Amino acid sequence: MGGVGEVFVARVISDGKVTVPRRVRELLRIEKGDYVRVTITEVIKKKQQRKKKDEKKGDKKQKRKEAKLGFSERSG
Repeated sequence: MGGVGEVFVARVISDGKVTVPRRVRELLRIEKGDYVRVTITEVIKKKQQRKKKDEKKGDKKQKRKEAKLGFSERSG
């Protein structure tokens, strides 16, 4: 399937992997073993939190931000 595109935000985990959300995998019929061409257009840096209280606020803000962008940790 050439020329197809979906935009989503994904978090990079410790070993450098990112997850393509389930809805995108289903839409584009991506299966295990398939290759996908990735173009990085922006890197959104994680902000450093100062206090534990701020961390909890930051977590809530991050979850809201991810939900607004259509990304979830539980996506596929």
